[in-house]
Amino acid sequence: RVGDFIMATPAFRALRQFFADEPLRLCAKPGLFRLLEGERWLDGGYARGNRADWRRMRSDRPRLGVVFTNSWRGPAAFWLAGIPERVGYGRGARKVLLTRALPAPRKDGKYLPVAMVEYYLELCRFLGVPVALRTPALSLTPAQQEEGRRFRQTLGVQEGQPLVLLAPGAGYGPAKCWPAESYATVAELLVARRSARVGLLYGPGEEELAGKIRGLLAERVWCPETPPDLGRVKAWTGAADLVVGNDSGYRHVAAALGIPSVTLMGPTEPIWSTYENPADRVLRKEVPCGPCMERTC
Repeated sequence: RVGDFIMATPAFRALRQFFADEPLRLCAKPGLFRLLEGERWLDGGYARGNRADWRRMRSDRPRLGVVFTNSWRGPAAFWLAGIPERVGYGRGARKVLLTRALPAPRKDGKYLPVAMVEYYLELCRFLGVPVALRTPALSLTPAQQEEGRRFRQTLGVQEGQPLVLLAPGAGYGPAKCWPAESYATVAELLVARRSARVGLLYGPGEEELAGKIRGLLAERVWCPETPPDLGRVKAWTGAADLVVGNDSGYRHVAAALGIPSVTLMGPTEPIWSTYENPADRVLRKEVPCGPCMERTC
């Protein structure tokens, strides 16, 4: 997921600094690489699920593979690629595919909620890698900065007028999502009280949700015809003055670019996505049944 990927960037940077004389490459879903365009610490990567990239990974013969995800796919891919040292959390049966396994925090047989930034950085410490930065960060390329300027022009944003992006979806599931009607109300208030220009960000599978909000607001909100790819999301977010959304990947894109945000926290355990970010204001209501981690409510 986008948020988890961004929350791993402090760990990526720590590895880059420690292994300064060796290439650092990532194995990840193809779309995620758009977020890392312009990052000087990255030497390339392998698209997960791409046979040609898998063969290239085998021929490159990396000596170390660090598995950040909790699924079996990461260690399996590294094992099949012949990477001799494979390090990750020893959760479940996948630990047989690792050469060094770090126990995940548990109590009474249950995994404990841990801030994901620290969860990833602990793998670095396990490898003896010093940790300095603990805040996610992304860079904008000159082309992305220019795209952000064009984006503001396309939306007709005037000098001094705030551009606010609403991100009403969440890949985790609808339980994380604030109601579409509530987002529409926020947009109306932003236009009426702050003369803001409001736009929508949404991903694949969220077209119906975006269409509902656009139907409620008509011309008062700008909405792209199709979901933008992550490179465009990054450029547009970097051009915004504020992002309002659920606890989703868009929140973390804003944080990594230093853009202020307001996050409507749903039923999930908030500690997972907690890290130092004074520009993010989290709104959350305590309820007897939460945090439940359910995908639907």
